[in-house]
Amino acid sequence: MNGPDTYIEGRPCWIDLSTSDLGAAQEFYGGLFDWEFDAEPAGGGYVMALSRGQAVAGLAKGPDGDTPVWTTYLAVDDAAATVDRARAAGGNVLVDPMVVGPAGRMAYLLDPTGAAIGLWEGDAHKGAAIINEPGAYTWAELHSEDADAVAGFYNALVGLEAQQTDLGDDRLHTVLRVGGATVGGTTPPVEGVPPHWHVYFGATDTDAICAAATARGGETMAWPHDTPVGRVATISDPQGATFSVITLNEWPQ
Repeated sequence: MNGPDTYIEGRPCWIDLSTSDLGAAQEFYGGLFDWEFDAEPAGGGYVMALSRGQAVAGLAKGPDGDTPVWTTYLAVDDAAATVDRARAAGGNVLVDPMVVGPAGRMAYLLDPTGAAIGLWEGDAHKGAAIINEPGAYTWAELHSEDADAVAGFYNALVGLEAQQTDLGDDRLHTVLRVGGATVGGTTPPVEGVPPHWHVYFGATDTDAICAAATARGGETMAWPHDTPVGRVATISDPQGATFSVITLNEWPQ
C-alpha cells in the first residue's frame, strides 16, 4: 500500500541500512526484494532503494569498524524540540538535528535502555512511499528488557502509547500506538543481544525469502514460524545486519 502523504508524529516513517559493503548490500537486497536503486546516489553515498519506482529504504556505507545495522526513524514535527524532550526524559543524543538538503532534518539518539532510534522531520522527503506490502517496511519492534522505562520515554518523546493486547494466542503483547493506530511493538531482547529497534519487511512467502537469502550468502537466525498475525523469520545479511520478514495473514489496505 502507498505510505501516507504525511506521517503523524511518533509513527515509524523511514528505515535505512548502514553497511560495511554498499555494493554487496545492493546486490543482496535488490535480489531479495526486487529493489532497484538510484542511479546517482544522494550526497555522502546515500542510496535510495526503490520498489515500483518509489523510495522504500536507504542504504549507505557505514564507518569502518561499525556493525552493519538497520535503523528505524520516527516522524517528528520539530526535530530540535524532540531532541530537547529526549534529553529531559533520559535519552542520549548522538547526532543533534541536522539539515539533509531539501529532504528534511534528522537526529539520532539512544533511549534510556540503549536502543538507537532516528528522528525524521520530513520536508521534500516525507518517508517511505510504500509500506505494509511485500518488499517494503511493515513493522518496527523495540527489543528492550525494561518495557516500563521505554514506554514512558517514547510517550514523552513523541506520544507513543504502550498498550497490552491479545493477538489471539492467549498471551498479552505490548504494542505501541499513536493517533489511534498500532505502529509497532515491544518485546524482551534475545539473550546476549543488546536493546535495539528491529525492522520487519513484508514477504509474499517467508519460507521462499529465507531460502533466497541463504542462497545469496545470508543466514536464517530464526526459522519461519507462524504467529497470530502471520508467518515470520529473522535473517542476517552477508555483512551481519539483521532484519525480519513477515507474510501477514491480512495485509492493510
